[in-house]
Amino acid sequence: MKIEDLLDDRYYRAEDEQELARTRDRFIEDEEILRRLEGEEKQTKKKKKKTTREEEEKIGEANSAYIQRDYPTAKRLFREIILSNPEIPEVYTTLSLLHEEEGDTERAIGFGLCEIRLVGGTAEKWRRFAELALKISQPEKAIQFFSRGIKLDPSDNEMIFTRAMLCAERRKYELGVKGLLVLLKREPRNEAFLKEFQRMVENFGVTQDTLRVLESIMEANPSEVTFRYLETCLDGYGQRKRDEKIVEVYQAYSERAAMNFFLAQGSLSPSRKELLLAVPSAAVLGYVCSLVRMKKTERATEVVLEQRDAGREAGSIEEMVQCMVTYGWFEDALYVLGELESTPRAVLLRAQCHHKLRFLGKAIEGYRRVLQADPGNEKATVGLGLVLVETGYTDVGVELVSQWPVQSGPAVRKEARRQRAAEGEFPIFGEIVKRKRSARRVLYDESEIRLLHGKVLVYESSGMHAEAVDEMLYIASELMKVFFESEVAYPQRNRELTVGASRKRGEYEIRDNVSTLYGLRTDEWFHLGLLYGRGLIRGGSVRPGVEVLKHTGRSILFHGDREKALLLLMVSMAAYKEAADMWGLRNVCGQIYRNSFGWFRNSVFVFFMRKRQHMRLLFDNKIKRRVIKECTYRGGWAEIFMRGSLHTATWKYFKGIQAYRMLLSRPTPLLHLSLGVGLVLYSVQDKVKRRNSIVAEGFLFLFEYHRKRIEEGHVFEANYNIGRMFQQLGMVECAIEYYRKALGSIESTGDYVFECGYNLSRIFDSLGCFEYARETMERFCVI
Repeated sequence: MKIEDLLDDRYYRAEDEQELARTRDRFIEDEEILRRLEGEEKQTKKKKKKTTREEEEKIGEANSAYIQRDYPTAKRLFREIILSNPEIPEVYTTLSLLHEEEGDTERAIGFGLCEIRLVGGTAEKWRRFAELALKISQPEKAIQFFSRGIKLDPSDNEMIFTRAMLCAERRKYELGVKGLLVLLKREPRNEAFLKEFQRMVENFGVTQDTLRVLESIMEANPSEVTFRYLETCLDGYGQRKRDEKIVEVYQAYSERAAMNFFLAQGSLSPSRKELLLAVPSAAVLGYVCSLVRMKKTERATEVVLEQRDAGREAGSIEEMVQCMVTYGWFEDALYVLGELESTPRAVLLRAQCHHKLRFLGKAIEGYRRVLQADPGNEKATVGLGLVLVETGYTDVGVELVSQWPVQSGPAVRKEARRQRAAEGEFPIFGEIVKRKRSARRVLYDESEIRLLHGKVLVYESSGMHAEAVDEMLYIASELMKVFFESEVAYPQRNRELTVGASRKRGEYEIRDNVSTLYGLRTDEWFHLGLLYGRGLIRGGSVRPGVEVLKHTGRSILFHGDREKALLLLMVSMAAYKEAADMWGLRNVCGQIYRNSFGWFRNSVFVFFMRKRQHMRLLFDNKIKRRVIKECTYRGGWAEIFMRGSLHTATWKYFKGIQAYRMLLSRPTPLLHLSLGVGLVLYSVQDKVKRRNSIVAEGFLFLFEYHRKRIEEGHVFEANYNIGRMFQQLGMVECAIEYYRKALGSIESTGDYVFECGYNLSRIFDSLGCFEYARETMERFCVI
């Protein structure tokens, strides 16, 4: 704020313009104040200029008027003093207080900054200015003022925490995380700091400084809460790196933290047993699960046995064994369960291990013991039914499964989950965790998914294929709702963006190398989905089969196994190719490219990829062989078409064109589109002969596709695909024309309208038509 703005009042009318100009030139237009506020130059105190006797008398009169609340007289006297000697700091101090009492906060801050320029600032002054800035809703200025105060007094924890909260509100997470790191080093046991730190790290991400400080906090505060915060912050890594880091932290700090804990309690020589029991159960469980995921089962077994012999509670040991069973290490789990107390859960775990290891007699005995103690145990009921079906007693097995209490239907199961969510209870990995989340974000536990899986297998083994498919579809559809409505799949998704902009790269976080999906391993999901999907397709029920493949592939994709997910989605694409159902194809496979890489915005077979490293991850020779092998059940057409698609996706356009030409005896609109795209993209490469004829042939196929789809009534799809083609070639004028035709069609509804509008707005933005870009975005892309 300039001095003329501060003095712009009816009491401040300057009678002499030359004097005001001289005052402005002397110290107000001096950019030294701004540079110091920006931190570009170190602030120094200036020598105070001596005041005359007349000025002192005026200051006394002005102060008396201020005390008597005669503000007009005080302002007039202070104005005269400033015009005669503008370097008296007491004048600006009183003026700042005067305007603050009048409610003119902005001028109060301005006069206060003038005082700081003359005599320097203190932490308390900067705190006051920051609080004034917050009163007039200027958080950016408040953050700046707090930063200046913290620089003068780094020990003020309250100021640092307030600035961190403001930074979180303004989404300046980096600055907020740095401040909280300082606070956590000083007070590692402060729960308020830990909670705010966790919230910021979830938005900002994990850095080496973050982990270093959390490890030191873990050493100073060896509690389950701290270890859970550490695990939460490590979620930003891939699963493999996360497990390695957890193992490293546990090995380096757990026993040392326990020793520090006992020293604080006054015990100088704790035993090995006491040291083991001093480590939190959550830390040991996370350590064991990480070892199991890293396939270091021998070390995991040793740790569990040590904890069992040390006297760790049976519930914690059973949780560790449950982790081993979940990841398929049944022999090691049986070895640990050998000397464990025969609790109902331990007996059930033994029965499950015997079942997986094909000791069916022992499995039946274990399941029966559990049912004798707890007749309503769902796991034992379904497990026993499945064993009986496998041993040939199909009728008895199906009867047992039909008596399962949750058999009453999807509506009852959904209502039960809704009630649990309303009470704030979310079953995750066998324990009840209190969470403040929306009632519709219901998470599944591994036990329920395992039970549904067993039920599906019982129906399939007994020949009840329709019931098995219904259950599989229900599982997949419900899991997809969970993924899309909860923060499990998208921990860093920005929900305030528009639909088009929210699909940019980086908005979706995919967890890599996760080997289980709610209790089932991804290979189990893969074989289960492929079995039922292909069975339905072969039986003539194409759409239900594709739905099974689609949902299973998406679920596996969201947990990191892209190879199996891509294989399932490719098989589902081949099932729809003869009907030329482009919308079905896009809905099946568009998600994998948009959510994995963010920048893919076209139909399934128009592979306009921008980075080759992504394609190397997706389309290596191993995947190509598996995809083509899986597609042979639909006949030669599917195999040849898939070969052409894979060649086109990996920039081998000539081989792709050769494959497509072999199919021209059975032309479809999809084939025309794929062949036209391949020819046009092949023509833009270097050293291509007969370039003009290839371009003409490519556009001939594209316009033939456009004509046929228009005749079939798919106006939006035809115009959108051709417009996207022109946009990728850089012919934006033609792209604008086709995009406008697509958006103006009657059928322009659905998600792809958002994509079309987003692409059109980006074209307008690149051409400098910012108003058209904004209007297009607001009309088609904003929810």
